[in-house]
Amino acid sequence: NVIISFFFALIITLAIRFFQQKNFDYWSHNLIKNVIVFLVLSFFLYFLKIIIVKQKIRNVIIVGGGFSARAVARELYSAKHLKLNIVGFVSNQNDEDMIICAGDEVKEDKQHFLGKLKYLGKEKMLSKVVEENDINYIVLAKDRRMNKMLLRQLDSVRHKILRIYFIDEIFELLSQKLPVLHLDKDYFYYIFREIKKENEKKRLYVFVNRLVNVFFSFIGIILSAPIMIISAVIIKLESKGPVFFVQNRVGLNGKEFKIVKFRSMKLHDEEKYSKYAGEKDDRITRFGKFMRKTRIDELPQFFNIIKGDMNFVGPRAEWNKLCYGYMKEIPFYNIRHDVKPGVTGWAQVNYPYGASVEDALYKLQYDLYYIKNRSFLLDFIIILKTISTVLFAKGR
Repeated sequence: NVIISFFFALIITLAIRFFQQKNFDYWSHNLIKNVIVFLVLSFFLYFLKIIIVKQKIRNVIIVGGGFSARAVARELYSAKHLKLNIVGFVSNQNDEDMIICAGDEVKEDKQHFLGKLKYLGKEKMLSKVVEENDINYIVLAKDRRMNKMLLRQLDSVRHKILRIYFIDEIFELLSQKLPVLHLDKDYFYYIFREIKKENEKKRLYVFVNRLVNVFFSFIGIILSAPIMIISAVIIKLESKGPVFFVQNRVGLNGKEFKIVKFRSMKLHDEEKYSKYAGEKDDRITRFGKFMRKTRIDELPQFFNIIKGDMNFVGPRAEWNKLCYGYMKEIPFYNIRHDVKPGVTGWAQVNYPYGASVEDALYKLQYDLYYIKNRSFLLDFIIILKTISTVLFAKGR
């Protein structure tokens, strides 16, 4: 990716300079230096790739069985670049080999076979299994509360292996989300209670974050003013109804606020239609489809940011009618209200538009990862991914 980006930047620079100067004089030395840097960087990354490819294959076993073991195995099988060999699993509950299919915890794709998880014995045999199979890593596919026997087994093999991973660490490292369905509620309440305490100490982060959000919102309003004016005129001409769509959303600490967006749908009776917008929803206007793909409909949210209801980056501000239903059906859903909602977020850039409770569950896992790991760097990455979505009209 670095090489491709550098190459295209070089080509674009050449084109701009040529059209400006009609020749390549006066800057040939800079061109030569850029090409040298490009070649050095290319060779460095090439040799780095060779080193990684030749990396020794590492043996892994999973402690635990059933639902959680299949989920962890699926993550490990998908990470082919890590050169991992899943030897099998030890468990007190399951004593048969398991077939691992593609998909996820809610919807397994039975047509796409990923691998077979071999049963190696009960948990009391862990030390023996590690010695016989030259194990490098152990992954615990269970919550963090373990019986004394398993703790003793883990302690006896600790010096023989590289590292022991918990299930939440695997999900965080490989797919940047938290496995809501696989961990005990005590873990979530503990970890997020501690995060909340840490956030209260980060006064500088909160202050700078607020300053940056307000500053760039004013810049955004100024730069996008022509687009917003043109959009308002088209919306008014295309269909009857107001230019803006105003709806109650749930924000920080569960408080409701009114979000403002450009109206992308025709006026309709909300009780007669689905609460979710479909891929080919006849309520969406022609210009509305374009606004949704390019995220133009969200430009008025600059005013929500200035007001303090939202940030640029954060969990999606959910419609109150949907949100209260999710809070009843999905565990830990209320945790996402520990931070301000955002115009864009980690869930939005990693998961498509949600149209069901299952989708809300998937997106929650990304939201919780963001809340646990949020930083200026992660915010910046999300902004870059959002810009890519806008430029290539990937929105919905």
